[in-house]
Amino acid sequence: TVTTEIYSWGSGTNYQLGTGNADLQKSPCKLDALQGSYIKLTSASKFHSVAVTGRGEIYTWGFGRSGRLGHPDFDIHR
Repeated sequence: TVTTEIYSWGSGTNYQLGTGNADLQKSPCKLDALQGSYIKLTSASKFHSVAVTGRGEIYTWGFGRSGRLGHPDFDIHR
């Protein structure tokens, strides 16, 4: 059996939890945006997070200023 669900909790101030909002998440919440993807690796930090799928796709979200997320607009990504 392969689990394809990722949960996050804590401060979402910079959308770093991946839940789509900046609220405090007191209990684990499933990240619906990654549902159905086989996530091989995750890394979460204070301001941003990353997930890598089994097919090598990379997803980033959170505080993206100064190019932290690799997105062209260098801003916050939900």
